[in-house]
Amino acid sequence: MDTFFALPWKAGPALALALFGLALTAHGILGMPNPTRQHVDLVRWIQGFRRMIVGLAIALGAGLQEVRESTSYLLTLDREARRSSRLRSQASLR
Repeated sequence: MDTFFALPWKAGPALALALFGLALTAHGILGMPNPTRQHVDLVRWIQGFRRMIVGLAIALGAGLQEVRESTSYLLTLDREARRSSRLRSQASLR
């Protein structure tokens, strides 16, 4: 398990996916015409909105997945540290 944590590229794929999502979000927002003008092309506006939503879902999905994974790693490491501390204190009492 320590070998996996030491890999220098472990955050790369998630970061790339989150950046792709952010770029897609920006592309969607920039593709949306100003809705306050008369004769707005609603098809283009909804296409941009849909692209923005997909981009946000990708970016937030990748980011939230990484938060969830890192939280589970931290909880596991904390539990193991408490367990080994408890075992050491029990061994010293004997």
